[in-house]
Amino acid sequence: MGFKATDFILPLRAGYTTAASHEVAFADFNGDGRLDVVLGYFLFPLEDRAVPIRVLAGNGSGGFVDATATLFPQGAPVTVHNRQIIVADFNKDGRADAFFADHGLDTSPFPGARNALLLSQGAAGLTNALAVVPNIADFTHSAAAGDIDGDGDLDIFVGNQGDGEEYPYFMLGDGKGGFTLSRTGLPTTLHNGDPGVTTDTLFDADGDGDLDLFLGPWDPRLRPAVVLENDGKGNFLKTLTTIAIPAHGTSENVIDSHAIDINGDGFLDLVVNTVVDFFTAGSIRFYINDGKGKFTDETASRLPSREADGWNPRVQFTDLNGDGKVDMLVSTGTSRPVFLNDGSGRFIQTATGYLPGATQYDKFNAADLNGDGRMDVFSVRGAWEGSEQFRIYLAEAPTAQAAIATAIGAVLRASSPALAGALSDKVAAGTLSQAGAIAEIVKTADQTTSVATLSYLFFTGKIPSNLGVDYLVSPTGPNPNNLNSAYYQTFNLENRYINFAVNLGRDGEGKAAFQSAYGSLSLFDATKKAYAHIFGATPTDTKVANLLSGGRDAYFAAYGQDGLNGQGTKAAMVGWLLAEAEKADLGVMARANAAWLTDLADGAAPFAIDILAPPNGYWKADFVFGGA
Repeated sequence: MGFKATDFILPLRAGYTTAASHEVAFADFNGDGRLDVVLGYFLFPLEDRAVPIRVLAGNGSGGFVDATATLFPQGAPVTVHNRQIIVADFNKDGRADAFFADHGLDTSPFPGARNALLLSQGAAGLTNALAVVPNIADFTHSAAAGDIDGDGDLDIFVGNQGDGEEYPYFMLGDGKGGFTLSRTGLPTTLHNGDPGVTTDTLFDADGDGDLDLFLGPWDPRLRPAVVLENDGKGNFLKTLTTIAIPAHGTSENVIDSHAIDINGDGFLDLVVNTVVDFFTAGSIRFYINDGKGKFTDETASRLPSREADGWNPRVQFTDLNGDGKVDMLVSTGTSRPVFLNDGSGRFIQTATGYLPGATQYDKFNAADLNGDGRMDVFSVRGAWEGSEQFRIYLAEAPTAQAAIATAIGAVLRASSPALAGALSDKVAAGTLSQAGAIAEIVKTADQTTSVATLSYLFFTGKIPSNLGVDYLVSPTGPNPNNLNSAYYQTFNLENRYINFAVNLGRDGEGKAAFQSAYGSLSLFDATKKAYAHIFGATPTDTKVANLLSGGRDAYFAAYGQDGLNGQGTKAAMVGWLLAEAEKADLGVMARANAAWLTDLADGAAPFAIDILAPPNGYWKADFVFGGA
C-alpha cells in the first residue's frame, strides 16, 4: 500500500507569526461526522506568551480548513507551550473533548502555565472550559485520562514537574465536564530533589480490571520508572513494579510512553521513548508484560535496527499498511518514520520514500483522514513564506504494479521500467502471481544485491546496514564501483562473487575475522568449513576434492594472489561457493537471503542482522543442503 502526498498551507496569524505547532490530535470536534485536527502551539524563539490553538475542520476527503474562529467566537483555548493533548469524552455527551498539558516557558525561570481544556457543547459547538481547570501555574509535561476510581467518569492525571503547588495531581471528573483537584491517592515521594515525572500512562498492568499508573522519570540515573498499583478506588500508594531504563549521554529523559499488546498475548506491554542531551536521538524501548505487572526488556528483538537523524518526542501505534497488524510511526527526527510489524511484534523500519518526500523535520501523526478505513498520515512541516506548511499522505489501495515497483526499488536499489512493465503485464494477464513477480525480482538480485548481502553475511556475520546496501548496490550513490556499475558488468556471476569476496575477505572489513577463523587452515579444510557454513551440512572429503578439482584450486590462487593456501585464495573459494549456492538456490545462506529479500520487497526488513540466527526468522531447518 502506498501513499499519495498533498500539501496545503494556512496563513500565519497576526501576532503569532513565530508560533510552532508542537502537538496534534484528531477527533470529530464539530459534530459533522468527519475527522478534524486540533493543533497546540508554542512560540519560537521562546516567549512567555500564550498562543491560541487551531481547530482544522475536515471535509471527509482529506482536506482541512481553519474553523477556529467559527467554533470559538469568544476565543479559543491558549497554551504557552503545549506538551500533550488528551482527547476523551469528559462530559459524557458522546462527543470529543480535549485537555491541553502546558508547561509554560521552557527556560529559566520556568514560570509554568495554566493547562487548558475544550469541551463539546450541544450538537456541534465547542467551549473554552478554562474555568474548570485548576488555576495553577502548572509545569505539566504529560497527562493521561481514565476512570481511576471506578465511578464511571473520566479523570485526568496531570504529570507536573516540581513540588508544592506544582506537584502532580489528579483532576477527578464528575462526568459533566467538571473536575476536582486531588493529590490524596499519590505517593509523596514522586520527586526527590529531581524534576520527577516526564511521561505517564494509565493502563491495567496486572490484569485486575482497574487502571494502574506508569510514571517515566526525568532521568533514569536518578530514579527508575515505576508502575503504581491502583487499589481500585483511585489510590496509587503501592509500587507494583520498577523498571530500570538504561541511560545514555550525560542526560536522558523519558518523554513518551504507551501501553499496547506488542506480542499478542493479551497483556498490555510498555513502550517508552527517550531523548538524550537536549536534544539528540534517544531510544525506543519495549518492555513485555508477564500479565502480572512485571516487565522484561525485549528491545533488541522488537526493534532490531533503527536509523534516526534526530530526536522524536512521540511514537504512535496503528496499522499503517492495512495488514491487520499494529505498526509504529515515529513523530519526527527521521525521513523513515514508519516501522512495519512483521507479524511477530517486531518492528522493521521502512525504506526512504515510503512516505514520499518525508524529511527528518516533519512531524508525523496517523489517522483515517478521509474515512476510507485505511490509516493516513498528517504531517506538520513547519512555517515559512508566511504560512504554516502541512502535508497529507492519503493511503492508496495497493496494486500489483505499485508493489512490483516498490520491490524493484527496495531489492535491486535501482529503477527498471522494463522489468516492472514486463512483470506487471504478466500479473495483469494472470500468467504470474504477485508473489511470483516478487520472486523473479529476488532472483534478479543474484547479480547485484545478493553479492553484497551474502558476502557480508559470510565475512562479517551480518548483512550490511540499509545505507551500506545503498552504497554497495545503488547506481545513483557515491560508489563508482557499485554492483550495478560498468566495472562489475564485465564479470560473469561467479567472478562477481569471487571478486567481491576477495576484496572483502582479504583486504576489507571481513579480513580480521576471516583470518581468525580460516587463516590456519589449508585450502582443503577451509573449503570444507566454508561449505558447511554456506550450505548447512559438512561435505565429505570426496565432495571437497571434487569441488577443488579440474584446476579450480589454481584458479582461486590466481585470484587470491597469495599462494595456494593464502587468505585471498580462500576468499576466492568462498565467493565461488556463494555463487554456486545462489545460482542453484541451495543451502541455508542462499535461501535465508532469499527470504530476507522477499521480506524487504515491501520496503521493510531489518538490516545489519545475522539472518542465519533462528530468532531473526529467516533460517529454516529445511534450508540445509546435504554434504554428500
